[in-house]
Amino acid sequence: MLYSPWLIITEMMGSVLMLIAWEAVRKKVLDYIVPVWEVTGTFGAFWVVASDFAYPKILIPLASIFSAAIAIFLILFVARNSTIVFAEFIKKKGWLDEKKLYTGYSISTLLLGLVVLVIITGIIGGNGIDLNRLTFSVSAWAGNAASWLFIIGALLIAVGLAPVFYDLAPLKKLVVPFT
Repeated sequence: MLYSPWLIITEMMGSVLMLIAWEAVRKKVLDYIVPVWEVTGTFGAFWVVASDFAYPKILIPLASIFSAAIAIFLILFVARNSTIVFAEFIKKKGWLDEKKLYTGYSISTLLLGLVVLVIITGIIGGNGIDLNRLTFSVSAWAGNAASWLFIIGALLIAVGLAPVFYDLAPLKKLVVPFT
């Protein structure tokens, strides 16, 4: 059931590429992302249901602790899905073109992935979590260096592996030695 976080990471990789090199990567990235975005959401829902079945007493406290992050996640999830649906199925006129819609998709996907990484680092390290009050403090989370190292490491991996994952030879030479 760990497919959903990996799928969102592959979408984050594609989002980074679409933001920095739209014309060069458009075909290869969209060939992957267009069929996968629906699967990511479905696996995410399955993940929540399986987690409720496997750990029934922990899901409600986690929802209480991360309520603000979950609300932000859901807003970004709707933004992500609506922009890709518009880009994929709706006829574009005038100011609304495919590039702008996929840019919106890319930005919302990157922010969504960042929220997921914050939640994961909070769960793994307990950074920012107050179990007595069932709350999450972003300032306490941000005050821990391990949280930032995890986020930076995940982003470096995503940026470094993106050209390899999507088989973009010109970008491999640019990004992979850096990471």
